[in-house]
Amino acid sequence: MASPAAELHATVATVTVLAVGPMLEDQIYLKNILASCDPALSTDCNWRLKTSRTMKAAKQQLRLGSIPIVLCENELRPDAWKEMLDHCAQMPEAPLLIVTSRQADDRLWVEALNLGAYDVLAKPFDRRELVRTLGMAWQNWKSRRKPKAAAAA
Repeated sequence: MASPAAELHATVATVTVLAVGPMLEDQIYLKNILASCDPALSTDCNWRLKTSRTMKAAKQQLRLGSIPIVLCENELRPDAWKEMLDHCAQMPEAPLLIVTSRQADDRLWVEALNLGAYDVLAKPFDRRELVRTLGMAWQNWKSRRKPKAAAAA
């Protein structure tokens, strides 16, 4: 018989997040934050992190499977997050894009949201803000899929 924590863990969906950016330190930090989440304390905390250091590699990963959330570094290269946003929008089950930046000012936030990004997160990441934002993005992505699933039935 499985323990209550193991049973709860089995009922919580594993959510894949793709982090796109050149900084290995950021990827390690993200991995540590997401790995430290306890599914017994929050149903939004069973995360699997995939990483890509280039746009080309990120697009390949998105083609390989369903990824509901993409974190894209603003400083990757000029307009990289806009390119990723366009790429995501063309996918059948479009992932939500969250722009990350060390200089997450009002201008970037307004531009990103106006163009269709889900949110903007400042770096270094605040653990609570990161997990809260990812949890809300996951709920949003799931709720967008429900009407499609009901229509197909």
